[in-house]
Amino acid sequence: MFKIGCTATRAAVRYLKREPLPDKVLLPAEVIDKTNFKAWLVPVDQRACPEWSEVAR
Repeated sequence: MFKIGCTATRAAVRYLKREPLPDKVLLPAEVIDKTNFKAWLVPVDQRACPEWSEVAR
């Protein structure tokens, strides 16, 4: 949900600035399991939003 919120906020700001928006914004699905769960334990204020160029297509 964090990455969705970041991306939606960036899209909204671009829309308000009348900047172009892509037809699609894709966030890859990620399965969380015992090998990668520690990344999800990082406090929200220390997480990084995905780069716009990574999700806008």
